[in-house]
Amino acid sequence: MALQLRIVRKLGVGINVLYQDREGDYKAYPSKRLTSFKPFWLADLRVQWSEKNYKLFVDANNVFDTTYYDLGNLVQPGLWLKAGVQISLNL
Repeated sequence: MALQLRIVRKLGVGINVLYQDREGDYKAYPSKRLTSFKPFWLADLRVQWSEKNYKLFVDANNVFDTTYYDLGNLVQPGLWLKAGVQISLNL
């Protein structure tokens, strides 16, 4: 589910929410016991300032610092932030 909000003319917020309930199991580390995947929620957030030729943004992924596993017993990253600039070159 995604939601895009315009706060003021040039400032926007995007929110993405995902629920995943996987089938199957994996070998837990270090016990190597067979463990079922647990369902989880993920939420991502983007705050963006838009101008004519550029956009500034800050992303927060896994906002609630959810612990979850993918592809076997590989734990996925917790909360992480990134920021950037997107420039439009009108050549």
